[in-house]
Amino acid sequence: MHIKLPPVKNGDTWSYSFVWSNNNNPIDLSGCTAKMQVRDRTGTLMATASSANSEITINGPTGTVNVAFPAATTATVPAGTYHSDVQVTFPDGTVQSSSTVTIVVEEGITQ
Repeated sequence: MHIKLPPVKNGDTWSYSFVWSNNNNPIDLSGCTAKMQVRDRTGTLMATASSANSEITINGPTGTVNVAFPAATTATVPAGTYHSDVQVTFPDGTVQSSSTVTIVVEEGITQ
């Protein structure tokens, strides 16, 4: 499955929430860590967020992953179309990635 997120502007805080689920049933993410990387079509890393730096928070019992890329990070991302996913690592070492998401970045007007 491929998901297209609403457009965002560079220099703004980008906030996303995802519910980790299986057949529409939330998966308990207690004790998990997560990261999200935004890359251009050539694979160049444009922005990253992780639970290690608190830009990603996880509500374990509800399976909710909240991502917030700060404005200082997004300010350097040029307008364009990018791809990403969320990668969750479970306490037992199992790693799972979300569907690929498309992020369209527009040029910020107000500085």
